[in-house]
Amino acid sequence: MATYAMKDAANFTVIDKATGRIFFYADYANATNAEYKADRVYAKKKNNNAVAFDSGRQGTLTIESEIFDNKLLAMVMGSDIEEGEGDIFKKERLQSSVSKQLKLSFVPKEGTLSVFQLDSDGISHRVEVLEKVASGDQALAMPQEVAVTAKDKTATITWNKVDGAATYILYRDGAKIADVATNSYNDTDLVPETKYKYTVRATSPEKGQSALSAEVEVTTTALGTEEAGATVKATEPAKQAAQKAATATTEAALTYELKEGGLVQLSDAAPINADFVAYYETKVQGASKLTVSADKFPKSFEIYADAQIRQVETGEDHFAQVHYMNARPQSDFTFNQSSKEPTSLSIKVDLFPDENKSIAEYTFID
Repeated sequence: MATYAMKDAANFTVIDKATGRIFFYADYANATNAEYKADRVYAKKKNNNAVAFDSGRQGTLTIESEIFDNKLLAMVMGSDIEEGEGDIFKKERLQSSVSKQLKLSFVPKEGTLSVFQLDSDGISHRVEVLEKVASGDQALAMPQEVAVTAKDKTATITWNKVDGAATYILYRDGAKIADVATNSYNDTDLVPETKYKYTVRATSPEKGQSALSAEVEVTTTALGTEEAGATVKATEPAKQAAQKAATATTEAALTYELKEGGLVQLSDAAPINADFVAYYETKVQGASKLTVSADKFPKSFEIYADAQIRQVETGEDHFAQVHYMNARPQSDFTFNQSSKEPTSLSIKVDLFPDENKSIAEYTFID
């Protein structure tokens, strides 16, 4: 009788059990492992095992791979592959041209573009998001009538609504603290008997950002004070300073205007040959999308696994095949990504018996 040895991971032909059609073929697994087990209980005689009772045998197939295609991922995720147009989030590092322009690779979806000038390290953001160019009737008005009422550890800020504004950005002592859709905000975790300065900016996807409001300075009350202090508004000098800053920003700010075809035109204040980074969402053609859903799980497949076995006596290779009649990937799967090693995918497939109570069938061709 011939004897054999095997040194290979199996190749897989996967069939969709619902349709009977080939789902995909894979010849790139690094390791495959089939495990069969059955729970066993014993009847004892004088405390020694005497009779064994075996439950139905269960099987598990494990596939380890560092190469994979979308069909394999779809099998594990229980997902359909959506081909065609897809949404992606892009980050592009660009250098301003002599004409002070940046050319994006794709056209951004409306309202998603953010642009930053980079520091000399080419990584850190040097300035805040560049504003879209807007003037005259197109510009968002500066928020007016900013009023602050403070207690010991909280402050309530209100202001007049701005026509065309979608959200408002709140600043405390020059640092952003909130982005809200209403014209009021409650600031918390403040220090009693401490001065704070508040400003507000209106924003809109279509019109960009307004100038900063006049600054309002307020002092929190003593610790334990139940009643709020008097409502404070901007002083006249603060209003004049805000208006002056708004005028200067309009005339000399580093801003951009998005042109057709993903062309970003920077304002005259932009330096030439400077590094910028753009973040945006866009639609691309030729996309394949897989979705991991919370309530959609892998379906059942029929799998043929084949490999070559070598006959010890002759050294000849022969064909061997395993037929798994009813296989279903487990809902849990691991997708490891590392900068040191190739991305690896570990798949575990539960093997179920067919109508003949068969889990797997091994065939060897001499």
